[in-house]
Parts: sequence; structure tokens; C-alpha cells
Amino acid sequence: MITGDGNLVELQATIRYSIDRAALEHFLFDAAEPDEIVRAAAEAVLHEDIAGRSFIDLLTSQRERLQEEVITKLDRRLRECGKQGLGIRVEDVLLHDLHPPQEVVPAYHEVAKAMEGRDRQVNEANAGRIREKRDAEARGQQLIRQSEAIARETVRSETAVQARFLSILDARSGLGPRAEAEMIARAVGAMLVGRDISTTLNDYERRRQDRHAQSAVLTDFRLFWEALGNALAGRQKIIIDADKVPGHRNLLLVDPEQFRVPIPMLTPMERGRNPSSGPRGEMPD
Repeated sequence: MITGDGNLVELQATIRYSIDRAALEHFLFDAAEPDEIVRAAAEAVLHEDIAGRSFIDLLTSQRERLQEEVITKLDRRLRECGKQGLGIRVEDVLLHDLHPPQEVVPAYHEVAKAMEGRDRQVNEANAGRIREKRDAEARGQQLIRQSEAIARETVRSETAVQARFLSILDARSGLGPRAEAEMIARAVGAMLVGRDISTTLNDYERRRQDRHAQSAVLTDFRLFWEALGNALAGRQKIIIDADKVPGHRNLLLVDPEQFRVPIPMLTPMERGRNPSSGPRGEMPD
């Protein structure tokens, strides 16, 4: 038979059918040789269907569909034979073998192997692409989680810095409840003993401003020494008792290497010479 793309194929098929008991008289009397009619009709239907398909499709993906279409068309064609049909019901069509002519079978086998290799490479490429996509998605999720963790840590750190700054600001610009209570109690006590209210309020305001100034100075002093301690942490330091050194107290930042006592280096001749021995000629190797 000739395929739709002009190639030749050899086909072996079996047509399985049964006699319809309700139309038994048509099978017995309407046709002299019903088996030959079935054979001829099957060959005609196969010729038609194979002529509408390419050879590669028949060898690979279209064989099962070909069988289904042949069953439907052959059953319909046999029912149209005679006035009432042949009384035959097609059960199945089995394609035992479908191959090119024997002369070109080895070449087609090579083609089939090449197609299988192509399909395998395509499947492997698709599997690799899917694997790479999943790996990329996993890496993306990991980066997202890391970014979220860094963001949360940054927020917590900045919140702590903000809280520390606000506490320092409050300590620098405000007085504690205890200090305020002491100053108010002192002002009230002064007014109770008969001191002038205006003078008492002015004195209270002056003392309060002095306490604010002292708090600011102490806070700045503490912040200065904290910053200095952080800057000098892990560094080599030389501490000199300032009370025993004349002059002002100073903080000197110098390279500690300048205070190291240099160690004299021995030359090769001096390392090999023994002071208690005689001249160099008497020294053993």
C-alpha cells in the first residue's frame, strides 16, 4: 500500500467479526461468499486510511487510531452491502505488522533508532530544564527567606538604636521623677516657712535649669567615654598614671611600635662564633 507521503508499506492485519443472529438470513442468502466481501472491503478501507497518513505516523503514533477508524468504516461499509446488509458485525481489527518493503527495512530501523534517540534527548532536555527551574525556584525562595530575615534583623537593630537614642535624649534633656519631686518639695517647704513665692519660683526654675545642664554634661561625658572605649577595644594601650606626670592630663594616640625596644639582630658570622673559643680557624664546621 502507498502512504500519504508516497512511501510503500507492507501490512498484515486480521479482521474479527461475528454474525448477527437477528440478521442471520441476510448472511446466509444475500451474499454467496461473505468472507471475500469482508476481505475486499477491509483492503479498500485500509487503502483509504493509509493513503491519508504519512509513513512515520503509521509507524509511531497513528497505529492505534488507524485500527479504530478501520473498525468504524468497515462496519458501516458492510452494513451498506445489499439491501439489508450482510448480517455481520465487525468486532476488531488487529494490525499484526506494518513495515516498509524488505529491501529498505534496515534503513528504516536506523531511522527509528535515530527518532528514539531524538525523543530521548528531548526528554532529557525537558527533565534538565524542569530540574533547573525547580533549583532556581528553590534558590529564589531561599534568597527571599534570607532577605526577610535580614530585614527583620535590621528592623530590630534599628528599633534598639532608636530606643537607646530616645533614652539618652530623655536622660540628657529631662529630669527623673525623683529629682523633680525633691525640687518641688524643696520649693514648697521654702514657701511654707514664709519665703516669697516669686523668689521661690525663680529659685526653683534656676535650680531646675542647673540640673538640666548637669544632666546634659554627664550624659555627654558618658557617651564620649563609651565611644572612646569602643574605639580602643582590642587595641594595645599604654596607661601612665597622670598624677605622677607633671602637666595636663592628655590622651595620646600613637603607634605602639614606637615604644618597643629594638632587639639587636645577630649576623651570620656572629651566630657561628663562640666567644669562649679561639680564632675562626679553630671552629668546627
